[in-house]
Amino acid sequence: MDPFAYVLIGFALGFTAGRMRSGGAFYWKQALIAFLIAAALAAGFMFLRDPFGGGGPVSPSALKPGATEFGTLRVTVLADSRPVADVEVDLGTIGPSGPTGAMSAVQTDDDGVAIFEQVPVGTYDLFWNDNAFPEGYQQPPDISITIAKDRTTDRTVILTPSSP
Repeated sequence: MDPFAYVLIGFALGFTAGRMRSGGAFYWKQALIAFLIAAALAAGFMFLRDPFGGGGPVSPSALKPGATEFGTLRVTVLADSRPVADVEVDLGTIGPSGPTGAMSAVQTDDDGVAIFEQVPVGTYDLFWNDNAFPEGYQQPPDISITIAKDRTTDRTVILTPSSP
């Protein structure tokens, strides 16, 4: 929910609390207390939903806001010559200490394919979520990918077994 909606809900609760006494008088103190409680609850809900303000994954088209030229990326993940389902494939930009800016995430399907549609033209990094990577395989290194206008970029990634 948009943070502005939380403010509106808090205002409505505060207004209602201020009008709860009979006689038609508006009680500002009760209204302010109700508003502050609602605002604190809203802040708590927003923190629980996104504790560090990273925003989480976005749709591929949001990787570069305002972009007008797009392409498609199709990533196939294989292991032992077979497709690997349910691998989180991440697309964004990697800096010296990890992902920077917006990133998009897609799970591979039963055919081991993850498709990013409407990706703004440009160069990105393909990388992997440490917490959602299949056990028993080494994470491949990050891969630089260039998306071209109105084209599908195909990339096949072959996973290798981890050393016992």
